[in-house]
Amino acid sequence: MSSVTQISLNRLIDKIRANEIRIPVFQREYVWNPGQVIELLESMRTGIPLGAIVLWDVPNRYSNLFENYFKIAPLGGVKKIVRGQEWQIENIPQGATVFNSNPTNFEGILDGRQRTESLLMAIGGVTYGHATKPHARIYYLDLTRNYNGTESPFGRVKVAEIEIGGQFDTLSKWIAAGKFPLWYTDPNFFIGQLSNPAHYQGPVPGDVGDRIQQLSSYLNSISSSSLAVIAIENTYDLSQVCNIFETLNISGTKVSAFDITCSNLIGSSGANEPFNLRERLYDIARNEIDPAFPLVFFSRWCEDANKWTIISQCVTMMYILSDSKQNQYPVPSNISIDSLKGESLINTPELFYREIFDFELGGENTPNLPSLNLLELFASDFYRVTNGCASVKTCPYPIIFTQYFGLRYKLITDPTAVTLNMLNEAFRVFYWRIAVNSRYDQGYLSQATTDAKNLWEFLSDPDNISYFITDKLKWWDNLGRTFSSWNLRLMSPAIADLDLDLESANSGAKQKTYNALLFVKKPIDLKTGIQLNSYESTVELHHIFPKNWVRNNANNPINMSRLNFPTALIPLSKSSNIEWLASAPEQAVSDWHPNHNWQTMASFFSSVLLDQDSYTPLVNAGNPQDRLDTFFSTRKNTLRNALIIMTDCRDLPIDYMY
Repeated sequence: MSSVTQISLNRLIDKIRANEIRIPVFQREYVWNPGQVIELLESMRTGIPLGAIVLWDVPNRYSNLFENYFKIAPLGGVKKIVRGQEWQIENIPQGATVFNSNPTNFEGILDGRQRTESLLMAIGGVTYGHATKPHARIYYLDLTRNYNGTESPFGRVKVAEIEIGGQFDTLSKWIAAGKFPLWYTDPNFFIGQLSNPAHYQGPVPGDVGDRIQQLSSYLNSISSSSLAVIAIENTYDLSQVCNIFETLNISGTKVSAFDITCSNLIGSSGANEPFNLRERLYDIARNEIDPAFPLVFFSRWCEDANKWTIISQCVTMMYILSDSKQNQYPVPSNISIDSLKGESLINTPELFYREIFDFELGGENTPNLPSLNLLELFASDFYRVTNGCASVKTCPYPIIFTQYFGLRYKLITDPTAVTLNMLNEAFRVFYWRIAVNSRYDQGYLSQATTDAKNLWEFLSDPDNISYFITDKLKWWDNLGRTFSSWNLRLMSPAIADLDLDLESANSGAKQKTYNALLFVKKPIDLKTGIQLNSYESTVELHHIFPKNWVRNNANNPINMSRLNFPTALIPLSKSSNIEWLASAPEQAVSDWHPNHNWQTMASFFSSVLLDQDSYTPLVNAGNPQDRLDTFFSTRKNTLRNALIIMTDCRDLPIDYMY
């Protein structure tokens, strides 16, 4: 059940400072900028409702999932202005607690963190302490402006301005400037001092009465302002609150299923050392778990903290597909883990997470990191099976990564006659067929688990196991029919019918698919002859016809638009691209390889999906427009053929094998 009440601004701030309202550890950081804080103050001034906040009466068993608004002072510390007629700035160093009270019962804020923390920093006397922090500001009311006028009377200065030597390091300087610091908590004393000559270098300003009136108007706004409070009772459990989080967030920053999963793992630790998934993934991304066991491939999937949900989805997929692990780590009968949606991620057992990430109950690493090394093996094989897909940034549909992990894990935990070769050959076709259609554009969190189970059903069929050994063509034919039965869009179309959008600019999954296609034959750098790896940051996709060459030789809107087509790109190292851009294509090829011809350059160009017909317009000196037209038409066919090879239910040619 829930109820709606009101809370005044002053009471709200008092409750926050008393730790009676706290922030969930799974809520993301404060992100509002000073301009947004001013807008909030303006709403209060002009009488615009400040909106509602949602508070949950937190059950005791979840208390460790909440912290006070400045639980641990961040890098650079926190400035806390102590109440009193004169103010005292208390510097809270990094690692120290800001609010010390610790009531047994408190409320957790489910929606409204940005607004309430903004009010705390604007009028509550607490703010970040280091000037480089964009949120570190001191807010004031300009008493020389009409509080009820059209121009905003609010402003802000950097924190350094209230410290010794700053523009406003004494009360007298604030009074002389006609500015009232909003954090000042004894306004009656301040009003009394406005007419005190000691604060002015000259006579007392003639508009002191007006200044008092402006301050009084502000104080009336504060006393009459309130926020609506939607109160959630403590009969709600964490999973229900998670649903509220994912649907609320009227303002502020969206909370992801990953954030909530991390918090639930910490809350499930009991007497054990809490398992902090976020810290674990940070360490994996930086390869700081154990120097003796570098995670070259798996770490690439952990580099982007904004994409860590995919890691939780991997773990849940592994749990869903593994019968033995479901038996080992059962969940209550009223809990269902059957998709990659938020509820399933949150309910995936904590002990299973600990095993997967080699984090023992006491907080020690499992010797030799057997599970993490298994994840590294899966990630490296995924790179090989998909012909170069190296990270969440390059994968057309990253959810496919979770399917491979789940199937590989099932292969190990639920042994059958299915072999690794069977799985890899089927999964390669599955990956590319998914990539070229829109099967996962919608509903993929449910569809992904269904497809993974269907693929396993095909692999584990006794007839298909036999055909893989005795009649490979029969096995491939069965696989093709299986894909077709799932969804007609998974059928492998004829080249003439394949809509690859190669003659238009693309984005999202399509763009990633075409970019990934350029790595399917282990590309070679056209200058150095060194093989390029898609997981290296020094490898990029560049225009084979430099933009300046097109502008100077065949300049028209159609040609310039072509430079955004997939057919215009090749992989190059950053250093090679700098030289390539500085010269025309034929000059670059000639300079890099003085005795160049197709016979000597074939392996270089074919590795980046350029055949001899595409090579010719790069190196001849014919009409520029004819060269471009020929190149793009032939390159389009080369890319089509390559993609058909990847989606075909047949063995890969040897030069496509990683």
